[in-house]
Amino acid sequence: MGLDMFLYKAKKQNNKTLKNIIDLNERINNGELTEKEREEMIPFIFHIEVKEINYSYDSFFKEVMYWRKANYIHNWFVENIQNGNDDCNYYEVKDYDIEDLLNTCEKVYESLKDKETITKTEKYGNEICSKQIYTENDSKLARELLPTVEGFFFGETDYDEYYFEVLGETIEKLKDILKNFDFDNNYLIYSSSW
Repeated sequence: MGLDMFLYKAKKQNNKTLKNIIDLNERINNGELTEKEREEMIPFIFHIEVKEINYSYDSFFKEVMYWRKANYIHNWFVENIQNGNDDCNYYEVKDYDIEDLLNTCEKVYESLKDKETITKTEKYGNEICSKQIYTENDSKLARELLPTVEGFFFGETDYDEYYFEVLGETIEKLKDILKNFDFDNNYLIYSSSW
């Protein structure tokens, strides 16, 4: 249980809006498409294999990127794409949105790179745990541009090595999306759940 965040790909279809595609995807997941509708939609359906439980299913959405408990990335989407509505719905993301998020992540990453961390020790039950965090002064830009947020199972709010690591991974994936994603023929969609 926790904050799960996704970027999905959905093929654009003639005369179908993103809302139509989202509705069709729900119908497909609920087994509600008629055989005729399903045959008409086959060119737009992705066959997804889920290896952990060894089954496959059809969907109009194909996962492009996944984060877990990266509440600061989620907060960026809520503020910049979802108009402040943290509602677990589906939102279209444009190429310029990805460029903006990439630029923001790169600025924060560079501001933290080569900065020394300090050890933070906390007690969890009977265990004492330590982790490396950035000082408030060193994480000033991160706190301004990509602040952590609290929420129901949203994960840690420290500016620590995990925050830095996820930023690096996000930068690489976003660069790949900008280089390889076909925005003309596909929707890029953000959604989250917890």
